[in-house]
Amino acid sequence: MTQAIAQQQNQKRAASALKWLQDNKRTQFSSELKPKSAQFPVMIHSAGLGQACAFYKSRENGTAEKALYEKLSRWLTQEMDEPIYANTPTGQSDLLAAITTSSQDKYRLAQIEAQAYLFWIKHLAKAELAGSET
Repeated sequence: MTQAIAQQQNQKRAASALKWLQDNKRTQFSSELKPKSAQFPVMIHSAGLGQACAFYKSRENGTAEKALYEKLSRWLTQEMDEPIYANTPTGQSDLLAAITTSSQDKYRLAQIEAQAYLFWIKHLAKAELAGSET
């Protein structure tokens, strides 16, 4: 039964990522989604979730980095069946605010979930979007 639950969660990640990519195919930043979606999980792995999110959030509106940060933020604070950061002490829906006000245990769970979710965005971007990966 645990395997079925894990598969269902993985399917939800994939469906959410695919819908988001399809909705953003024709945006001004769509050509950057492929390379930036590949870089985000690498940055999380090397620098940590908080630092990677701070970097992506700091980018200007209308960029692939900012869009990826906002999507990941919504996933971890609102869109999951049981969002990791749904009940933060300050009730924040912004990922960085939630990271800075929650426990280390939630941070570790969020980092694992972020990697799993971004896996789908990265691989589906390769399949769905035209353009270079560099």
